[in-house]
Amino acid sequence: MDQLFITLTTGIANGAVYGLIGLGLVIIFRSTDVMNFAMASLSTLAIYVALSAYGAGVGIAVALVVAVAFGALSGVVVREALIRPLGQGKLFAALVVTMGLSIIVEHLIGHYWGEQPRRFPQLIDGTISIGNSNLMLQDVATILLAALAVSAIAYLFTRTPVGSAMRAVAESAETAEIMGINAHKVARIAWALGMALAVLGVFLYAPKTGVSPVILAPVLFRAFAGILLGGLTSMYGAVIGGSSSVSWTTSLRPISPPASVTRSSSAWRCSCCSSVPRASSAAKPSRGSDSMITKDVSAQRAGRSAQRLYSAGQLLGGPAAAILTIVVLSAGLVPGYQIYTVGLAAVYGLIVLSISLLAGWTGIWSIGHPAMVAIGAYTTAYGSSNGWGLAFTSVVAVALCAMLGGFLGFAGSRFSVLYVALLTLAFTLVTLEIIGAWKSVTGGDQGVPVDTFDSAFGDLVPSSDAVTYLAVGVLGLAVAVSVFLRRTTIRMRMVAAKTHPLAGRSIGIAPELQSSLGFAISAGVAGLSGVLLALLSGFISPEGFSMVFAVNLIAATVLGGTGSVIGAVLGGAFLASAPTLASSLSIDQPYLIGGVLILTLLFLADGIVPTAGRLLHRFVPVTRALGRPTLSTSQPSLLDPAGSGTNMRADTATAVVLKTEALGVRFGGLQAVHNIDLRVDAGEVLAIIGPNGAGKTTFVNALCGLIGGGELAGTMELGGRPLHGVRATRRRSLGLGRTFQHAELFAELTVLENVSVVNRWGRRADRDTALQVLSSVGLADHVHRLPRELPFGLQKRVDLARAIAALADNPRLIVLDEPFGGLDADERHTLADHIRRLSNSGTSVVIIDHVLDDLFSVADRVVAFDFGELIADGTPDTVLQNRQVRDSYLGNIDTTLIAPDIDRTAPPLISVRGIEHHYEGVHALSGIDLDVHAGGILGIVGANGAGKSTLGRILHGGLQSTGGTRTVNGADTLRLSLVPEGRALFRTLSVRENLEVAAYAAGISGRTLRTRLDGLQQGLPERVRTRMDVPAGSLSGGEQQLVAIARALMADPEVLILDEPALGLSPAMVDEVYSQVNALARRGITTILLDQSLTRALESCSEVIVLRQGEAVARGNSGTPGFSETAEAAYFGTETPARI
Repeated sequence: MDQLFITLTTGIANGAVYGLIGLGLVIIFRSTDVMNFAMASLSTLAIYVALSAYGAGVGIAVALVVAVAFGALSGVVVREALIRPLGQGKLFAALVVTMGLSIIVEHLIGHYWGEQPRRFPQLIDGTISIGNSNLMLQDVATILLAALAVSAIAYLFTRTPVGSAMRAVAESAETAEIMGINAHKVARIAWALGMALAVLGVFLYAPKTGVSPVILAPVLFRAFAGILLGGLTSMYGAVIGGSSSVSWTTSLRPISPPASVTRSSSAWRCSCCSSVPRASSAAKPSRGSDSMITKDVSAQRAGRSAQRLYSAGQLLGGPAAAILTIVVLSAGLVPGYQIYTVGLAAVYGLIVLSISLLAGWTGIWSIGHPAMVAIGAYTTAYGSSNGWGLAFTSVVAVALCAMLGGFLGFAGSRFSVLYVALLTLAFTLVTLEIIGAWKSVTGGDQGVPVDTFDSAFGDLVPSSDAVTYLAVGVLGLAVAVSVFLRRTTIRMRMVAAKTHPLAGRSIGIAPELQSSLGFAISAGVAGLSGVLLALLSGFISPEGFSMVFAVNLIAATVLGGTGSVIGAVLGGAFLASAPTLASSLSIDQPYLIGGVLILTLLFLADGIVPTAGRLLHRFVPVTRALGRPTLSTSQPSLLDPAGSGTNMRADTATAVVLKTEALGVRFGGLQAVHNIDLRVDAGEVLAIIGPNGAGKTTFVNALCGLIGGGELAGTMELGGRPLHGVRATRRRSLGLGRTFQHAELFAELTVLENVSVVNRWGRRADRDTALQVLSSVGLADHVHRLPRELPFGLQKRVDLARAIAALADNPRLIVLDEPFGGLDADERHTLADHIRRLSNSGTSVVIIDHVLDDLFSVADRVVAFDFGELIADGTPDTVLQNRQVRDSYLGNIDTTLIAPDIDRTAPPLISVRGIEHHYEGVHALSGIDLDVHAGGILGIVGANGAGKSTLGRILHGGLQSTGGTRTVNGADTLRLSLVPEGRALFRTLSVRENLEVAAYAAGISGRTLRTRLDGLQQGLPERVRTRMDVPAGSLSGGEQQLVAIARALMADPEVLILDEPALGLSPAMVDEVYSQVNALARRGITTILLDQSLTRALESCSEVIVLRQGEAVARGNSGTPGFSETAEAAYFGTETPARI
């Protein structure tokens, strides 16, 4: 029993260390989305600094302070110097940068302090007796210090404004920025805090293991396993998960790290352990915007011939280069000692190619490929010792790796890039453990030799020149296959699933299957590379497949360019020549690899080959023409551009295409769609209208099978076939297609590829069909351009063409989600013609849109939604006469609130002139001139998509307009607060903490904070005042809106901007919210109200501006004679006044 108590205490102490390190990892990850894999090496560096300070005569307690301070400082430096320059959203790049930094720091420690382990002094020597048990004081001190540190962190995050601000940034950095919180400052604090905790944990643990450059790495991996167990985004889970490692740390013996870790330094000198980079964009020819149809027939023929030669050169270039290389090598023109390097470059090139294309085509970054190479290599060693032939051995290795890769790809398809990378990392670690333990097959740490193989070319002796020739030949064939696959829909569908999974599902692409297929192919190639590597080296040991090898491979991929075939060959050559290159530069190889990795990500993120390709296309125009094959546009179009084709609607007028009965969709407690009975006939154009949040998009998502976690009720039938239980990817084959509100195109595919990708096999007939559809919608001259090169109107046409092509064999119903939004008048007219031709061809069309005049011009029937229910069904000329429909758009209010007058005698607080704004081609605002005077309530009204929120953010100053000027008159210190649409509360923070976060952003603390907090609390309803410590997400929508307004008032604003404050609220709550808005205005706070309800705005605002399609089309107030009618006409666009 006494021994059990001692063992348990030791385990708790060890678990506390893992908990501290895990907590440090989680704090950094939650605040900045970066998994810091340099934490172990940076913490080790801090321990060596502390050890040096201790050796200089300082006390152990001072050394602890030095270590923790050094760790915190290193965290800030890494964040500011390496992570921040990468920009937002570069999660994997940040992960790889920390890996590269880890290599450099680890080698730096070995260079200055040596590789041998050193004894580290205990914080407290001796033991303490409890009963009959003698406990080590170091363990007791570890537990107490860990508990104190965790308690301090808990107090920081739950009881201080700084901690609340950090949690707010972790939940929503965008909302925190709107409130004025400096997210970069919070990130610096998080990195400093996370590294300080990790160093504290390592400092407490080091006396048990001693210190060396790599001996503490297993501690990081165990802490990482702990946070995965407890929850990667949970700080409490990090402590619990890390501490749970007591179950596997029940001994005082030092941890013996795996050979792959302890020998990582020697691995730099091992010929089996070169490097890998990350991937970048493929070096494919640029597709420009030149016309595809050449007037000069002879020039056209010459162009086609050149393009065919160029295409054949791309396809045959790899095998030709391989043959030439083999001839040169066999002729003795290369020194014998360099032949091995050539073979190694070919093997590395093959591995890098498998990683690069996997990342470029599927978006999966694998750190697990060293494991696949190892499996291929050990399979080769086993086969050679058991009499297998080379062909059979290769097939076994490739099949085994492909199956494992397919499983990893399928399992990781539901996760983000970072999580998939961590999954493959875990796979590598597990594989290395199996290799070390399965000594009968692998030889364990001692390795295993590779014997001579029987092959089709005779006996193949390992490490012979023949192996090099074989490796070069295989790489040449792999390059040719890769170039061929780039032109097929196999690559297109993988890229589509990576770029936009939801849009992919709508055209029949299953992202999880594409990920599985891509990983299976890539892993199979990696397994084949392992076969070649085993043959080339003649001996296999675990140290050749360590994490250092994984980082080297990523480095080579990044250097050459992700997705680039030529870049992969370049990366492989770099890895093979790295030792020689490092020697010639008089630097150590780890510095070269780590430095290349970091510098490439910071300054040449796309890699060498893609960057060089862009420069070549820019300055040598002929290369653009070669990359853009001339296509015939003489095919008949599927849709007659003149609209003169036969009208098929009469033949199918009685057929019911779509029928729903009692259709409902629920998300938890929210009933988004309720009891919808609807039918759509063949060839009918049905318009669905309703205010924002009415349930329109949820309804069509239910039709398309894209409701995610929603609960479906009722029935849906398409062409008489029930849709319930039919996967989203199968509904395209039933004749159901759709477009998206923002034209969700596949950004890395050309216009032609965006349409061709709907076909699984990419036959010539399918390509011709894609060209026909593109010609039908007026895109024949843009087929080789990328979506980002097109204006938004043409992007909308590509989206429509893709939906049409997807239904080419069975067009029943196309759903168009806001097709007119963001288009100019000519583009809307053109789109209306396309819709009419679809209808005339017998295809039914369901349209959601807020541009009512264009929508009604093409609709046969209109249904209106509000609060998830169908409230009206009629013709375009009658549905707007329905009082319930008009109220749903224009609103109604029971209480008349007299708004205070606007003071126009003084200069305006804010002036904007000629404001223009667009989002990637979408024109949101056009020519807005506006003065915001002190006092009163200024209402900015318009339907969804009119530009209200954009104008509000520009007035607030949080968004810089793309044109025009914004002037703040009087002083630059004008205090403004914005309440975003949807409240944007930090749902996991309590009501009180939400207010404290706003105080932190405004620089309010101490007595001022307490006074203002008490005042705002008294302004809240009693039902909220009594629940200040409950999570804000648990409040009702109306209560959340009142808290959001109170949070905005914490900064004591002079101007308050409210975006859709009544959205989703009950009528009673709307009255309560607007009453408070009126009271605030009467207190002298200038209020800008952004609302889609015209009636509410007229009743409650001092002045109203109506926006429609980004333009101000009416201005006045309810006291202006006839303004209500003018504003209503402007709102709906039925009688648009002259622009003001």
